[in-house]
Amino acid sequence: MRNFLALQTIILAGGTLYTWSKLVVQIDNFLMSYGSLLRFQNCIIPNPLVTACFYGSIAMLVAFVWSARITYRYNEQSQKWLRYLLYFGTVFATAVLGFEFLQFYDRLSVEINAIGCTPGVHPLRTPCFIGLLFFLTASINATVLHYKFKTNRLDSDQA
Repeated sequence: MRNFLALQTIILAGGTLYTWSKLVVQIDNFLMSYGSLLRFQNCIIPNPLVTACFYGSIAMLVAFVWSARITYRYNEQSQKWLRYLLYFGTVFATAVLGFEFLQFYDRLSVEINAIGCTPGVHPLRTPCFIGLLFFLTASINATVLHYKFKTNRLDSDQA
């Protein structure tokens, strides 16, 4: 079980490093263009603070810290809620990726640039897609961990 907890934390550490490395670049580009993070309208480059990338990066960081804490001191209830956060992160990233596909292929009748953080880039080449892969992998690991723990607990109860 410890191996799955460590793997979960390693996956989320990688996801955190990846998402924050992309977000820092977006923040830097925005600051170079507009000089302030407080500009939200009339921007060609979307403000990073209102993009899905920002919220996905926050969720990835929270999940990583949470997982590291659980790895250090396991708590079944806490792991359950982390698993739900990972599921939500996967659904959120999938929804944003779907939106990016619709926007990329001009299937949306409304123009909203604040959702995606890389306008004009194919959705499978966006940070959102890679973030989705991290969330999905961590979710699968958390689910396997849940069933493995459940099976171990049932075996020990029967003994």
